[in-house]
Amino acid sequence: MSAPVSPDAARAERVRMGEFLVRAAPARLAIYGLGSCLAIFIYEKERRIAALAHVLLPSPLPDAPRGPAGKYADTAIAAILEQILQMGGRRTGLIAKVAGGAHMFGSGANAAERETLGERNLRAALQGLKREGLELAGMDIGGSYGRTIVADAATGKILITSLKRAPKEI
Repeated sequence: MSAPVSPDAARAERVRMGEFLVRAAPARLAIYGLGSCLAIFIYEKERRIAALAHVLLPSPLPDAPRGPAGKYADTAIAAILEQILQMGGRRTGLIAKVAGGAHMFGSGANAAERETLGERNLRAALQGLKREGLELAGMDIGGSYGRTIVADAATGKILITSLKRAPKEI
């Protein structure tokens, strides 16, 4: 079950599964119904350029056709950085935030012992951010509930809403 749509989300450009968008202020970007997928937000403070990816998987499966860069944590970050730089952004002062990675469905008796898809997505994203030297400025991860994410290019903040808890801003 996803969060109610806030007025901010209603005016935002939607980022669909496996996509990423990079926009300058005053743009707003939104992901609706984020579950085990991960939202990766990267923000360039000086030029106020925001990027939001709706990542489904940590990386492509071996021997499988490669999907769009935004589909995987290991390729979304590099693709976002490339677009930010093409828009005149600079690597200095970039920050990152991540949200989602929920455990949405039980997987049998041994589910607690296995790493969930959300956890694998988060691990891959954190490794990618570290590899690129990006500062992690905020996180809202895990749980067993869906989220709606609205990223604001003017402020660099993301608003996270859910049916199961109060709105949170990171």
